[in-house]
Amino acid sequence: MKAQHSAILTRNQQRQLDKLAPYVERITSADRVYFEQHPDRKHRLRHASEVEIAEKEIMTGEVETLPAGCRHFVIVRKIAPRQQMRLFMMGVEDAETDLEEVDAHGLFDLYVEEPDAHAIFDLYATPEIPEPEAATLRRAALAEKAVRRERSAPFQAERGGRQRAPACAVSARICASLA
Repeated sequence: MKAQHSAILTRNQQRQLDKLAPYVERITSADRVYFEQHPDRKHRLRHASEVEIAEKEIMTGEVETLPAGCRHFVIVRKIAPRQQMRLFMMGVEDAETDLEEVDAHGLFDLYVEEPDAHAIFDLYATPEIPEPEAATLRRAALAEKAVRRERSAPFQAERGGRQRAPACAVSARICASLA
């Protein structure tokens, strides 16, 4: 799989993403295998890898510093076979990742509504979806995210700029107490 995004990125960002692509592919392949082995599941919560965090930072152009006692997590949503979305969130370092489907689904739905939520749409070429079409769909997903971000700019300005919020109030309280 090639790096997911080529629209609205600088050449340097695209080159950096291309270098990370094989490593990200290993991680997203593991997600794909998980969903193949658990056909009743549509959502999965797991720890974010360093490569995914680097990918996110390249795409957003921002380095995120987490409060002490917190870490990055990824909620993966299976959209269709060979299509998934990774949603990044912050949570308590020792939070449980073995959630039931209903809980993982609820967490995804809760966090995806945040105006500054960062999601990556992964679409893999298949016999039904050749790579050029898959690349076009990935670019369209990125463009849609850019429009959402632009629309949320007034809301972010009202809040005093772009802020990262923990996924839930419990995480916010715990992270604040550890800081």
